Amino acid sequence: MFKVILIFSSVCFFAIQAACPKDASVGPDGKCYVVLTNTVAPYDWVHVEPYCKSRGGHSVSIHSKVVNSFLVNLMVSKGLQGIWTGLYCSQDSQYKYKWIDGTPVDYNNYYLASDQFPCSSSNPLYCGFLDNAGDWHSSPGAACNSNNRLPTWATACIVPSTN
Repeated sequence: MFKVILIFSSVCFFAIQAACPKDASVGPDGKCYVVLTNTVAPYDWVHVEPYCKSRGGHSVSIHSKVVNSFLVNLMVSKGLQGIWTGLYCSQDSQYKYKWIDGTPVDYNNYYLASDQFPCSSSNPLYCGFLDNAGDWHSSPGAACNSNNRLPTWATACIVPSTN
């Protein structure tokens, strides 16, 4: 008669979680996200990126449905209706939508195709925002650099971890 001896070994895996600044939340992608109301941060899109850079980061870029949903949950938990994203119409020779941090636009969640204004030399300044339903929209230039947004709008940045 043979005895079979089974040896079980347990292996523990530890996920390394970013240590984020106090006002930031760790996203599902491990990045630190800050969503600040416009009473604390800029009202308009053109001032969001300089603000985010002053914190060592960039305006948010969204590369998955999971991150999109995460940002919506942050927005809703703060009673917000929209956040500016780092999406913009590039004025280079290609006139394409790009993320301000240089990453590719590899995911989108436009509510309607018509919500993505054409990016061309005749329409050079369009900026992106995310609403609290999770849908993306593009705003024409005048809305990108005016303080006419409500206090229920927010600035959203990806900032460096503290570790």
